[in-house]
Amino acid sequence: MEAMLPMQALANLRNERPSRKLSMIRLIWADITAALAVGHTLKVIHKRIVESDIRISYPLLRVYVSRLRREDSRRLRTNGR
Repeated sequence: MEAMLPMQALANLRNERPSRKLSMIRLIWADITAALAVGHTLKVIHKRIVESDIRISYPLLRVYVSRLRREDSRRLRTNGR
């Protein structure tokens, strides 16, 4: 088998699931915030995430959501909004 070029190997990462749960949640963060904005509960969102084969406990999801909200808040403050 032929060795993969470094840029091809890097490009292939785009289609692979990250190994860290926070990274997986960060990938779907826009969908989570949109669902929360229209009134869905985090419990319902957690259920859908688990159904999508991302194994994460509800308490850990709450921690990650809190962390990502703080990151968003800091980003907004530093951008002068």
